[in-house]
Amino acid sequence: MNPKELKERLFKDIDVNQLPERLREETMQKLTYLTMKKLIQEIMKKIPENRLEEFTMVSESGNPERTQEFLSKFIHNLTALTDEIIRTEVETFKKVHNIS
Repeated sequence: MNPKELKERLFKDIDVNQLPERLREETMQKLTYLTMKKLIQEIMKKIPENRLEEFTMVSESGNPERTQEFLSKFIHNLTALTDEIIRTEVETFKKVHNIS
C-alpha cells in the first residue's frame, strides 16, 4: 500500500471533517506517517535478516507486484496485517487526541 492509498483509507476511518482544512491536512499527514512507519516496522520484523538486502532491492525497483510476491513468502496475509495496523493506529490516535 502506498502512502496515498493509506491516507485515503485512514481518512475513511477517522472523522476529521470538523477540523479546519490546514489542521485536517496536518492530522492526516501525521497519522499516515505513523501508520506507514508501524507497517514497515512490522513487515521488517517478518523478513529474515539475511533477506533484508534483497527486500530493499525489490521494493526500490518500484514494481508493486514484485514487492507483493516477495512479501508473500514471509507474510501469510499482508492485507490482514495492514488492516490490523491501521485499526490499531487509528484507535491509538483517537485515544491520544480525544477523538470519538
